Amino acid sequence: MSALSALSVMSLSACADKEPQPLTSSTPAAAVTSPGPQTQPPVTASVTATALPGMPVPVSAGSSPVDPATIRSIDDLPKAFGCPTTVAPIRIPATPTATAAPADPSAAVTPAPPTSPAGPPAPDAVVCTSGLAKEALYLWYTPTPEAKLGALTVALKRAKYVHGGPNWVAGGMVDPKMGTVGGEVYR
Repeated sequence: MSALSALSVMSLSACADKEPQPLTSSTPAAAVTSPGPQTQPPVTASVTATALPGMPVPVSAGSSPVDPATIRSIDDLPKAFGCPTTVAPIRIPATPTATAAPADPSAAVTPAPPTSPAGPPAPDAVVCTSGLAKEALYLWYTPTPEAKLGALTVALKRAKYVHGGPNWVAGGMVDPKMGTVGGEVYR
């Protein structure tokens, strides 16, 4: 019995030091695949070209009907995600950055705005009901790795489920698969 226990411990310790490997930026986005069970074919994904320190690693990646070429600003997100045109999306301003304390201690004390210690502030967001997800989503336009890091940091705190693409981040609360949004999946 003790030999079986020792063998089990050795097997587990061999696996314990293996960390999930992030998707590398040296591979073209169209050629990146996520490993899946042997019964499923690999799926293509879009990957952020430059990973920053602290950038969350996607737990999986899949194809997405969201065309990143059509997203050139935050205003393009509702159409790309199939939000209805009859209801205007709700705009959420960017998270503020940290401000310095007032120089004069007798000055009125104003609470410091919230900051994101894990990265830069998140860019502006919109909230709308996505036809792709069949639920309301927080949507961020992320043209730079810094914007993506900020959006992912806020999305992972605010939303239950987070997906991302080359220039967008989406967060939802209802469906773990978020309908057919696809892209990179974060937890």
